[in-house]
Amino acid sequence: MGEPAKRRATYEDVLHAPRHMVAEIIDGELSVRPRPAKPPASDRAAKLPIYARELVSHVWLVDPIQRTLEALRREGSRWLILAVYRGDEKVRAEPFDAIELELGILWADVVL
Repeated sequence: MGEPAKRRATYEDVLHAPRHMVAEIIDGELSVRPRPAKPPASDRAAKLPIYARELVSHVWLVDPIQRTLEALRREGSRWLILAVYRGDEKVRAEPFDAIELELGILWADVVL
């Protein structure tokens, strides 16, 4: 007999993670890490290929500790960095460049 099928993680799993942990679903599996640790670069390396496989056209990488927003666009299976915004800039970032976003509102509740 083969192994039983592995259950894919759900949003409910994320909601039930301990409050002191950061929970997210990566390729169907629940990933949990302590707060407020900055996610390692391997989390980014794991996610971008999945996003490309699923034909996601744009990605925003938000880092509240560094107070940056990175805007990326998929070109084939590669990611093009369109811009890196910092601090309290007012930005128009693809694909929502019709709307001006004030970055300062993203960091308002961040405790350093």
